[in-house]
Amino acid sequence: MYLGVISDTHSNILLAHQAMLVFREFEVERIIHCGDVGTVAVLSQFAGTPVDFVLGNCDWGEADYRTVLEPGRVTCHGQFGHVTLADIKIAFMHGHDQRRFDRETSSGQWDILCYGHTHESSLWMGCDQTIVLNPGALHRVATPNVAIVKLPERDVTLMKLK
Repeated sequence: MYLGVISDTHSNILLAHQAMLVFREFEVERIIHCGDVGTVAVLSQFAGTPVDFVLGNCDWGEADYRTVLEPGRVTCHGQFGHVTLADIKIAFMHGHDQRRFDRETSSGQWDILCYGHTHESSLWMGCDQTIVLNPGALHRVATPNVAIVKLPERDVTLMKLK
């Protein structure tokens, strides 16, 4: 299965739509958004694909996001989320809480930990073979990026948007 990972859309609906076109090319079955969504309209760009998201430091009005929730399709996890897909334990957060970020990257309890906030894509190996992934950002960057993760292999591809 393929998982799409995205972060820091900051209300950029056009680039969120372009990200979804990439996700469709890979037949992504689920999307994780690592926060700073910006507006509920961004989430509508992912129609037809289940989305799990967390709130970032620029996501105010959690109640507003909860109005678009569709059970089984769009899930807000607050500040920290985790799912298990293809027997792979995946955690996701925005990354602006440095203490929490450090704790989770060193916990060894996740196969993959996704985060955003820095607007820079990165991929590295944390404690106990945890893949730590930042897909980059769609907003306030020279080149917008998303990530595609092949599960259960945990193969990560960072993708530049066209």
